[in-house]
Amino acid sequence: MPAPTRLLIAGYGDIGARVARLLPAGVAVQAVNRSGRECLGLPQAVTLIRADLAALGKLAAPGSHILWLAPPPAQGPGDATLEAALDGLPAPAKFVYLSTSGVYGDCGGAWVNESRPPAPGTDRARRRLAAERALQAWAEAAGCPWAIARVPGIYGPGRLPLQRLRERRPGPAPTLPGWSNRVHADDLAAALWAILRAGEGIYNVADGSPGTMGDYFRAVAQAAGLPPPPEVDSLAQLPPGLASYLQESRRIDAGRLHRELGWAPQYPDLRAALPGCLAPDLAWQAPQPPQPPPVAT
Repeated sequence: MPAPTRLLIAGYGDIGARVARLLPAGVAVQAVNRSGRECLGLPQAVTLIRADLAALGKLAAPGSHILWLAPPPAQGPGDATLEAALDGLPAPAKFVYLSTSGVYGDCGGAWVNESRPPAPGTDRARRRLAAERALQAWAEAAGCPWAIARVPGIYGPGRLPLQRLRERRPGPAPTLPGWSNRVHADDLAAALWAILRAGEGIYNVADGSPGTMGDYFRAVAQAAGLPPPPEVDSLAQLPPGLASYLQESRRIDAGRLHRELGWAPQYPDLRAALPGCLAPDLAWQAPQPPQPPPVAT
């Protein structure tokens, strides 16, 4: 499969910027988001487009690879924006969709590879699975190669719970152990670039070092020189979003990504990653650049 020469990143933000920084010279990039925010450190020019992603068919250059990073809306059964974008979209060279490992649901702590049937247990995961299936159905009808990256919690510079720790908000005690998974933002970007170049089908992306959420909070606190958070042993004492996350336990196997595409995480565990994560995050320019005019839709 030929490597991308034109790439449209839909939902361009921190992860899109990290992908763009990996691209070789000569790859033309269209970066689409609603804000028009620019990024630092790009190795080549990026055409920044401020537009509604539903207008994707009017935006994508012919023969582009498309990387969709935008999440579904917070309500509803699926992703109406993605479905609107696919309606009338000429088949690109490949369409890669960023999804979540949450589509597997609670697996009782088992190791999970891509052969496990999805069984989402939350509305947000059900919306992701509906979006996956909408993309697959469209791509197969259009004869378009597709790939889906199922991703757990993403961490990195600017993506750590430092404010939570400073505010001394409670975290889960060791008596609430359920397995959780994560991947460094730079490793996710490298995985997405590998999938764009050569992947097809569904790929799990994770660092291969699952742990508990309590372990994560304590490790971040120690690396940042902060006291560990107060610990509670009841889900009812935690915020609903965190409590919902802790009700599911699984360990994500990313072996297919390694075997087929040669991807391996630069940061295989928190010990390797956290010192660099605490450096200032330079992902976004400040102040913001002038806004480009909206694209008519």
